[in-house]
Amino acid sequence: MARPGRGDGVELLTHDELQRQADERDDYQALNLSGAIDILHQLKSPGASAPAEAQDVVVEVEPEEEPAPSVFMADFFDEVKGVKSKMGTMRKTMVDVKELQSKIIQEVSKQKSKEYTEQLDDQLRQISVSAKQVKNNLQSMQHAGEEKFKDSKETSEARTHANMHAALQRKFVEIMGEFQEIQSNYKKHLRERVARQVKVANPAATEEEIEKAVEGGGGDIFTDKLLSRAAQ
Repeated sequence: MARPGRGDGVELLTHDELQRQADERDDYQALNLSGAIDILHQLKSPGASAPAEAQDVVVEVEPEEEPAPSVFMADFFDEVKGVKSKMGTMRKTMVDVKELQSKIIQEVSKQKSKEYTEQLDDQLRQISVSAKQVKNNLQSMQHAGEEKFKDSKETSEARTHANMHAALQRKFVEIMGEFQEIQSNYKKHLRERVARQVKVANPAATEEEIEKAVEGGGGDIFTDKLLSRAAQ
């Protein structure tokens, strides 16, 4: 049997070296695998905490405070509150007006009708005064805003001023529309009532006389005149 030559010896040494290196890699991989399993076990264990580098860092950010309104806008907000309060009072008074109007139309007693009419006149004066005040306030607010923001119409304060003022104007127009409707319905029902009374007492009464009786606030004075004429 022939002995291995030099070339064969080199091959054997190389093979041994490769085998030794392979064994070292297996040991290293086994060590790494053991470490990975240990970390996984720690993560799955109750109460286990993640490594410091893996923990989420919670940073509390305090909300930014909104800048305080300017003196002009602070005064404007006060005016807005005042206008809203006046319009709220107008709505409540309008409810009272409707109730009084209903009583006047249905009342058969001249004395009671007169009392209700006087109360109604007082309520109407209150609404008229409040409406004039609100109208003047809205005009003043508009002029002040136009002067203040004539060179800065795109700023947040300018937009806030314009939007709030427009909303107040729409609400005021809505309230005045409701008031006009209340007055229109009252005049219609009152005219029908006075016309029936006058026609019964004086069938020859003209439309002009009936209209004057209606404009007289319930028709008492003119109705009395028409009734006295019919009795002659």
